[in-house]
Amino acid sequence: MTELSAEGLDAFIGRGRPKSAVAIMFHDKTCHICKAALPELDDLARHYEAKGADIQFAHMECTSQSSIKRRAHLRGFPSLLIFRPRQAKVDLEQALVNASVTVTEDEALLVRAARLADMDTDRDAKRRAAAGRAGRVVAVDALDGTAQIGFDGASGKTWFPLECLKDAAGGDVPFRRGEA
Repeated sequence: MTELSAEGLDAFIGRGRPKSAVAIMFHDKTCHICKAALPELDDLARHYEAKGADIQFAHMECTSQSSIKRRAHLRGFPSLLIFRPRQAKVDLEQALVNASVTVTEDEALLVRAARLADMDTDRDAKRRAAAGRAGRVVAVDALDGTAQIGFDGASGKTWFPLECLKDAAGGDVPFRRGEA
């Protein structure tokens, strides 16, 4: 398992999106929970390495590095962030752009999922109005787990969480929020 410095973080995860899966535990040297979790992460790394899994494990001590805490949106320690390989984003976008989809009829789900995807409330009325309607995927943000759906008529285009969409056969649209 690799120990990272602030300078080595970007290089380790491939300057934005790694080529293989990456799991990084951010910890504080004074935290007793972090001290107990670090050996567990090391055991997990050895387990996956023995299985030949394409995942890299690392840890980063962040006691005096508040900039890392802000940059990685950490709320406390220990925190484990997992980055999916770069290819996942390409595959998801290629699979969904121009696909026919139907928005869920569950308006409450639309609003809850939009909050989980950090979408603003200003488009909630448009999302509710689109409940149950069919449209076509115009764009995908695999990192956020959202897709822009175009509709015929005056309603134009609106962004939706992927978990609120059904494919042409009525199945769930695949999504991986924050893992692309």
